[in-house]
Amino acid sequence: ALSDGKSSSVGTPQFKARNWLLFDDDLNLHLPYSGENREDSEVAGRIQQRFALATMYYSMGVGEGGAVKGWLEGDECRFVSDYGRAWDGVDCNEDGKVRAIALDAANLQGTIPQEIALLTDVENLIIKNNQNLVGEIPHIGKLSQLRQLGLYGNNLGGNIPNSVFKLAHLVYLNLADNKLIGEVNWEEMAHHQKKIERLILHNNFLEGSIDFHILAKTSLLLLVLR
Repeated sequence: ALSDGKSSSVGTPQFKARNWLLFDDDLNLHLPYSGENREDSEVAGRIQQRFALATMYYSMGVGEGGAVKGWLEGDECRFVSDYGRAWDGVDCNEDGKVRAIALDAANLQGTIPQEIALLTDVENLIIKNNQNLVGEIPHIGKLSQLRQLGLYGNNLGGNIPNSVFKLAHLVYLNLADNKLIGEVNWEEMAHHQKKIERLILHNNFLEGSIDFHILAKTSLLLLVLR
């Protein structure tokens, strides 16, 4: 149910993530019979969070070449002495929910999976400078708390999903230095993103014109297109 059946398809990142949860996860969490009480709901949410992170791990090649350490080892939110969070690039809030992911020049290889949208408490999502990270930007409309989205310096293609321009709390959006195509839905952005301050889209293959009267409805301070 978490991945529209992909977790049953042998060899997919979703299948590998499911098997890790079932057989190799150190926390050995079990899906409750019902989600009627708070404890059951928290366990179900934790399983969903770890499934999303594990799918990212297998889909994006997290940990390849040793650039990113700690993923799939123990609690994703625990601290390790002065080193910081045990899972490189993952930060959590006091409730044990992932609030930030930052993977810079992490030797990522593959695609960003749709399951990243299961991390509904994420406020900052920065995945940058990974030339072997390909594919399209997934639909992330469920990340309603997102304030910063930086997917720049990768090799992403396709159109920018409209869901990106419906993130109402977004302040910073940087998709520069990719291979994105199509037109930016300026009206959608101006309607939903009143708080946007920095929009950086240069070095792509985007088309169309800009109506600056529309952008005046936002809080935009910086716009970089070329």
